[in-house]
Amino acid sequence: MKRYVLSTIKNEQGDHEVHESSCARLPSYIYQKDLGYHFNCKSALELAKTNHATVNGCHECNRVCHTAEVEV
Repeated sequence: MKRYVLSTIKNEQGDHEVHESSCARLPSYIYQKDLGYHFNCKSALELAKTNHATVNGCHECNRVCHTAEVEV
């Protein structure tokens, strides 16, 4: 299982990004919301959607959940 975090600031497309905790593009700690441990990014993304309407997987660390690549 991997630990996931949500960026509390929006990216250029207006999305809050879900990152693996080891991602090189992880925002500063003050802009992170811990999503806990998940078996895959899809469950982390679903949890993030409970509080934010526009959520997307990070293109670098969560390509499987990046909606430009794959429908979640």
